[in-house]
Amino acid sequence: MAVDFSALCLAPQMAIFGRPVTVTPLKSQPGLSSPYSVNVGGGPLTGIFTITSVSIPTDDGGFLSSVSLKLGIRMADFAVPPQQGDWITTAVKNLPLGYWQGTIDPNIPLDFIIFDMTPDGQGGAVCVLKRITPP
Repeated sequence: MAVDFSALCLAPQMAIFGRPVTVTPLKSQPGLSSPYSVNVGGGPLTGIFTITSVSIPTDDGGFLSSVSLKLGIRMADFAVPPQQGDWITTAVKNLPLGYWQGTIDPNIPLDFIIFDMTPDGQGGAVCVLKRITPP
């Protein structure tokens, strides 16, 4: 008997830990391009944000450090799954505290582009995001 990880694991995780996002489908649905924030079931479209710190040693004994922002999604929430090049928008308050610092208004929206996307083989995918400034 097959186990539906998407329904048994991902759906409850999204219900508890998911943060609201809006997708602008520039690549996945090029003719549509209007943003959407509702999943296929009619509820809010959500994802789980995580950050990964990376430190690379340099020749002079120092380190080059960076932070990568990732968004975990449930593929069944999308009629057409997002693709690399689509935009993700969310309020600052939905991001992990380690990603943003300073005196940014927590209610302003920030835009990101899906830089890379990797399906996990269990009904979800991880999107690596890069912050962008809309034109």
